[in-house]
Amino acid sequence: MKIKYVLVVIVVVVAILAIFALTQQKKTEQNLPPVKYEKPVITAQIRQISIKNFAFVPSDMKVKKGDIIIWTNEDSAPHQISGTDFKSDVIKTGFTYSSTFNQEGSFDYICSIHPSMKGTITVE
Repeated sequence: MKIKYVLVVIVVVVAILAIFALTQQKKTEQNLPPVKYEKPVITAQIRQISIKNFAFVPSDMKVKKGDIIIWTNEDSAPHQISGTDFKSDVIKTGFTYSSTFNQEGSFDYICSIHPSMKGTITVE
């Protein structure tokens, strides 16, 4: 009989503690300021440059600050893009390289493997 009594007391104490914890949580939540969730404003655009016939197409591109350029190698040979502030690994056929342009200015680049391949990114 004592075991049943002890079990009932334990259940009642646990129930009281649970109710107390829930009411305290509610009080804490009521004192918090409301949280505002805003969608981030994304203004960057993704721009594409193809690598084909041993040329960058287009070879010159104007973009806005923060835009992302993706070069896609559609050529039969590997290429490597190299500019003053950016450089890709060797890009095999069918693979891509991307770079984000966060500074205004004019950025010339070449293919390190085929230096006659040239391009310019102008960031406004």
